[in-house]
Amino acid sequence: MRPAILASFVRRTALGIRQQIRQPTTEHSVGASALTFPCRATMIAMALPDLAVYRPGEGNWYILRSSGNVFTQVTQGIAGDKPVPADYDGDGKTDVAVFRPSNGLWTVRGSAGNYGSFTIQRLFGISTDIPVAADYDGDGKADIAVYRPSEGNWYVFRSSLAAGQVSVFNHGLSGDIPQQADYDNDRKDDYAVFRPSNNTWYINRSTAGIFQQVFGQAGDIPASSPNRIP
Repeated sequence: MRPAILASFVRRTALGIRQQIRQPTTEHSVGASALTFPCRATMIAMALPDLAVYRPGEGNWYILRSSGNVFTQVTQGIAGDKPVPADYDGDGKTDVAVFRPSNGLWTVRGSAGNYGSFTIQRLFGISTDIPVAADYDGDGKADIAVYRPSEGNWYVFRSSLAAGQVSVFNHGLSGDIPQQADYDNDRKDDYAVFRPSNNTWYINRSTAGIFQQVFGQAGDIPASSPNRIP
C-alpha cells in the first residue's frame, strides 16, 4: 500500500451538477502480484471512489466498491494495454476501458450493463500516443482522445460531434506530460501539460484562457497526473 495522495474526484448529480471533492486517496492492491496499476475511479454513482487495480498479466480489473465493500472482477485487456477508466456513457459511473498502443484500439465496457459487454470499440491513435480521455465538450461523457508528443497535438473524438468528426488542438512540446482537467470549473476539461525541462504548467482553459505557472523542481512528477502511471 502506498501513502495517501491528495486527489480530486467529481460527482455528477441527477441535475447534471458536478461536485468536486478533494480528499486523500490510497493506492490499494488486490492479491500478491506486483504488476498492478492502481486506478482511482467511481464505479457507482456516489461521491466515494472505489479502490481498483488493473493487472496487465491477466487482463483483469479488481474493484472493491465503496458501497458495501462489494468485490468485482472484470476481464478487459491484454498484455501491453493501458487502462483508461472514465465515464464514457455519462451515467455518473466510471467504465472499464483500455487503450491498445499496438493497434490504436479503444475498448470500453460500460457500467450501465455491469461491464458485461463492449459498449465502445474504436480505432483511434498510434503506438506512441498518450491516451488522454476526458470530457472536453462538457456533455457529461468522456471523449476518446490522445496526445501525440512528437507533434504537441491533442486529437479528440468528441462524443457531442457527429460520428467521424475529430478535433485537433496544438498544445505542448515533446517531453511534456499531459495534465487534462477542468481548471476553470466550467464543466469542460482543459488541455494542459507539465513541462519537466522548466517545471512549468501550461494550461489552455476553455473559458478562462491561457494560464502558465512555474511549480516544481527537477525530478518532480505531477501528483495530480492522470498519466503518471507508465
